[in-house]
Parts: sequence; C-alpha cells; structure tokens
Amino acid sequence: MKALLGLTTAFVAASVYAAQPASNPSTATDQTDDIIVEAQRLPEELKDTTLEFVRGRDNRVTFKIRADGTFASALRGLPSDFGVWRVEGDNVCFVGRMRGTFCGQALLNRRPGDTWEAVGYDGKMWKARLIAGD
Repeated sequence: MKALLGLTTAFVAASVYAAQPASNPSTATDQTDDIIVEAQRLPEELKDTTLEFVRGRDNRVTFKIRADGTFASALRGLPSDFGVWRVEGDNVCFVGRMRGTFCGQALLNRRPGDTWEAVGYDGKMWKARLIAGD
C-alpha cells in the first residue's frame, strides 16, 4: 500500500510539473496577464467645477463636474440631468441618464475663469465658461 501511495504521489507531482508551461526568461517579461484600468485623467483644476453655457438672455445650462466621476446638469436653474463623465481625447463627455451623451470639446485645455465660444449640447453656438468651486 505504501508503495502504491508513493507511486501515486510521484505520478501526480510529475503531471503537475508537466502541465506547467516552460518558462523562457527572454519572453517571460513580454507576456502579461495583468489587466490595466486607466483612471479618469481629469486635471485637478477641472474637478469640482461648473461648466456653464449661455445663449441669449434666457438660455443657461450648467454641468457640475464632480471629482468622484459624476455630474449634475441644470437648464435655466432647474435640474435637467445627472450621470457620469468620462475623458475622450481632449473632450470631457457627460453620459446622462435622461439626455444621453454630450461632449465638452477641448475642455481639458481649460482652467477656471476661461470663457470661449463652443458648440453646445443642441449643436448651436454658446458662450462657455468654466467656474471654480461647486
């Protein structure tokens, strides 16, 4: 019985060893099974700011950009949407629960206090402004 147990243990050990892939030091560093997740790369100056769009006297839309990756928007001062933001190239895109996705073009190059002309969520030209604080 001891001989059979010893033979079985040796067989299992040999099987496990044979099942292991051969390691080649020159290619071991070329292959990786790591999963890399890139964090949102929003500059610190844009976190906890408000992106404001104004057109005419009565049209005002704001997007509060929160550091936790969420946003809340308001149209004429009334809540209009909420969701998450993500970075796409030089744009910050707002993925809303009610109004879909809107991308603030070239927003990554802006700082609080900047004003510029921009295409708004409706495809029309708006005066844009980035406001510090929440």
